[in-house]
Amino acid sequence: MKIGKSETDKIAEQLLKCRQIATEILDFGVSQDQIMQIIYLLSLELENRDALLDISEAVSRHKTSLVTEDDKPQQKILEV
Repeated sequence: MKIGKSETDKIAEQLLKCRQIATEILDFGVSQDQIMQIIYLLSLELENRDALLDISEAVSRHKTSLVTEDDKPQQKILEV
């Protein structure tokens, strides 16, 4: 008779939870640029500094800015 969960069971549950979170994000209908931004933001939350730097730098090389020149706020010139 088995009492409690094995390490394999615990790992499987953690991986399932990760897949469920990813599915939930994709169900929002996010674009590829948004997925890259989410990955970047999550990488900044990592406690392992080496992993944080490696992942954030890799994603930064591939992501495009979600704000285009047309979307940036324009300064209005006040007429005197």
